[in-house]
Amino acid sequence: MSTTRVRSSVEHWPVVTLDINASPMLDQDFERMFDAMTRVLKRERRFTLIIDARGSSSKLTGSVRTVIQSGLSKIYEDLGRYQVATAIVLESAYAKGLMTSVLWILQQLGDRDQHNYAVFATYGEAAKWAVAQLIEAGITESSERASLLRGVTGGSSPTASP
Repeated sequence: MSTTRVRSSVEHWPVVTLDINASPMLDQDFERMFDAMTRVLKRERRFTLIIDARGSSSKLTGSVRTVIQSGLSKIYEDLGRYQVATAIVLESAYAKGLMTSVLWILQQLGDRDQHNYAVFATYGEAAKWAVAQLIEAGITESSERASLLRGVTGGSSPTASP
């Protein structure tokens, strides 16, 4: 029985979730992730993204880096236009520290300075932050916070596809 290694959900729009349960991540896992993001971006509406990567640890091979570069180059402009914020959930202290450092460097370089990134240890913390970013950006009303949070955190993992 095979398990889905990368799942996306827009069930609780404007919060998009991406569940990565792959270790190591293969070229096709990243391709699937970029395909999902392309479908989300075709909506042409602003959103936040929660990436739950607790089930993944991966060294980036040359072919994987090529897939990432190719995928990002295709969606980069639209990400800047529609993606309000990204919350990344990681288990490993090493992975969290590394990701935080990379994101800090990107912000120092002026990379998408209108976009917020944050790294979290738990899915609940990430969801609260992602919803707060939507409210701050005026995309979601504060009166919708509780119901949106219940929806986003109600299941153990995303299942609906964009």
